[in-house]
Amino acid sequence: MIKKWQKKVSEASLRVNFYQLSFWVIFSFSFILKVLPILNYNFPFTTDQGRDMLDIRDIVVGHHLRLIGPTTSINGVFLGPGWYYFNVPPFILGQGDPAVLVYWQILFFQLAALAIWFFYYHHAPKLGLILSVLFLLSPAMFYQSRY
Repeated sequence: MIKKWQKKVSEASLRVNFYQLSFWVIFSFSFILKVLPILNYNFPFTTDQGRDMLDIRDIVVGHHLRLIGPTTSINGVFLGPGWYYFNVPPFILGQGDPAVLVYWQILFFQLAALAIWFFYYHHAPKLGLILSVLFLLSPAMFYQSRY
């Protein structure tokens, strides 16, 4: 009776260790795939990013605090200023280098995947692995984390 219980416990721990190992391998692989292009400054820098960098520069250098965020595609509708203030620390640390802001975005994207993993891992390890892998390896998310 005890041997059967020990066998079930060891199988369950192997399964959990497999999920943990799989998650950390995919997490690392995803992080490397996102960071490698940034090392060569290969990331989109469009008019939206340029506008945001100028506004963040105005906050940091000009000391003009913002109460209205970036414009949207709808005339007269603006986003909140949280986006600007979220990007102020990497702007200061990187001295205005846009690549540092992209690293910042990748860092928080990876932290979001880690939060998904930890939340679901305690309830259903298989579901946690599936959801976090979909989040980490989705092509749309790759592009979004570098925007």
